[in-house]
Amino acid sequence: MLDSYDKPSSGGSDDHYAVVHYTYDGTEYTQEYRVWRAYYNMIGSEITVKCDPNDPTQLNDSGDLLLYIILGSVFGIVSLIFGLVDLILKKLSKKILGG
Repeated sequence: MLDSYDKPSSGGSDDHYAVVHYTYDGTEYTQEYRVWRAYYNMIGSEITVKCDPNDPTQLNDSGDLLLYIILGSVFGIVSLIFGLVDLILKKLSKKILGG
């Protein structure tokens, strides 16, 4: 189950934290994560967590990796589009200007 709270940061804005309460092999655990606002608004939601069986206090969090992969892919695609547009415009300007 998720809980959350805000804590003022040194930059003047609030940092958002999610608190994850989970049970593994009959023992209850609580983990706290600094999160984006979208996760912060999921108060009371039930989620599935994956923990290391050898150390249940360590949760596996692949969400950040997926986010970086998505952002990297988008950046790459946008860069490719801008590069192609630049190349086409240079070729057209050479044709038009006769250079």
